[in-house]
Amino acid sequence: MRTKQIKQPALSPIKKTPGARNRTAGHNFERQVVNKLKDIGFEHASTTRLESKARDDQKIDIMNRNEHANGRLPYNIQCKNTAGTLKYAKVLAELPTGKEINVVFHNQTEKCGTRFNTIGQYAFLNLEDFLDILKQLEEAKKVLIKHNK
Repeated sequence: MRTKQIKQPALSPIKKTPGARNRTAGHNFERQVVNKLKDIGFEHASTTRLESKARDDQKIDIMNRNEHANGRLPYNIQCKNTAGTLKYAKVLAELPTGKEINVVFHNQTEKCGTRFNTIGQYAFLNLEDFLDILKQLEEAKKVLIKHNK
């Protein structure tokens, strides 16, 4: 008795689903933000996915590596990579309250064919928090001026 051989269809390359692409783009943006923070002096910046499930569960994306030794960042940073509009007030409200300033970093993209291109990068925070940052900068400037006299 002969067995009939069944012809297998050719395998096509595995394509990423939109959800997987979005997740990868979001993770890439987080790593980009970490690198930018390191470039300006936040040497212990890291993603929460790498460092702390608890902080990641609080919807914080960027933190200091080994917070017990290096201290916390003065900001709770949530990174968003979207092609649509961002409801930043809602995202800010989901971040924990405390002494850290909540900031949403937004990488705004638009679809061009099969690719997504960045059209702008923004930071959103509450007005009072921004005014506190300005106040701290002015106080630091006065200290530097006084020190240099």
